[in-house]
Amino acid sequence: MSKRSRLFRPLITLSYVVVIGCGVAACVEDPDDVAATSMPRVEVEQVLHDHIYLVDPELTAVGDTVRRSGCATDPSTLRQEGPPWWYSLTHTYRDVSDDQLDRLTSGVKALSAQGFEVGDVPTRDDPRDLSMQDARGFDVDMTVTDRAGEPMMVEVTSTSPCVRHPEGDDG
Repeated sequence: MSKRSRLFRPLITLSYVVVIGCGVAACVEDPDDVAATSMPRVEVEQVLHDHIYLVDPELTAVGDTVRRSGCATDPSTLRQEGPPWWYSLTHTYRDVSDDQLDRLTSGVKALSAQGFEVGDVPTRDDPRDLSMQDARGFDVDMTVTDRAGEPMMVEVTSTSPCVRHPEGDDG
C-alpha cells in the first residue's frame, strides 16, 4: 500500500461515517431547520400507546418505555439532537404462534379503517413485515423474526414524526 493510500484511507472512512450518520437524521447545524409538528409530549406518548392497542386490543399492558431521539444530527459529532424529537414505543411478542401472527397482521392492516395508509417498511427482512402511516406522520410497523430452530418473534412499533413541544414541555 502506498504512503498516499495510507494517508487518505482514514479520510475516506470518515467520509463514509458522515454520510451514514447523516442518513439516520438530518445533518443540520441548527435543529430549528428541521420541519416538525407541534404537539405536547403527553399527547405524543398517548398516541403511541393508542396505536399499539389498535393493533392488539387484547393486549393488557404495553409498558411505558417511550424512547426519544433527536431529529437532527450535529455534523461535527454525528450525535442526534433535538428539539425537535421523534418518539417510539415497541411491544415485543415472543414465541408467537401462527394464529397470533395472523391476528397481529390483521390488526396492522385494520389500521386502514382508522385512516392509515400502507407505508414503506423500514427494513424488510421478512415478507410478512408491514408498515402503516397516518395523515399526521405517525407510523406503525410490524417486524417478524422467524429463524430456523428459534421461536418466532414479532415487534410492533409505533413511531411519531418529528415533534416540537409547546414552551416548557421540551425537556
